[in-house]
Amino acid sequence: MDAKICKRGEVLVKNKCIKGIQWGFDITGFDSAAKFKALLKRNDLKSYKREHHVYDIGDYHSEWYHYIWESPKLRLVTGNNPITGIYTIPKGRTPQKGFASYIGIQGDKDAVKQLVKDIKKTTLDIKAESPRERGYI
Repeated sequence: MDAKICKRGEVLVKNKCIKGIQWGFDITGFDSAAKFKALLKRNDLKSYKREHHVYDIGDYHSEWYHYIWESPKLRLVTGNNPITGIYTIPKGRTPQKGFASYIGIQGDKDAVKQLVKDIKKTTLDIKAESPRERGYI
């Protein structure tokens, strides 16, 4: 989860709060890992990290991962890793390359809008969309 809280109208990118917007996609699939890699390259998303999350409350325990790609102006978060195919909760699931699952985008307004346009052009399927918020992840 994003550890730093930004002021209204700002978003977190590269651990800094910048003026920007957010966008989200629900259950999103690309044709292949190669198409997703090309999307990253076109949008200058070079920095990568995997965040591990743990949720414990009472007898309930859950662990999952988020996959994050960043540039100085943009942050892309996916539930699954479309390059390796690893799921957000990998136990018992066969990797599925090209499948991003939930997508969250935040960053500079123009960079976000360009990435949104590129995702819509590149994906095979998008279940739903949440303009102006990371509504799914």
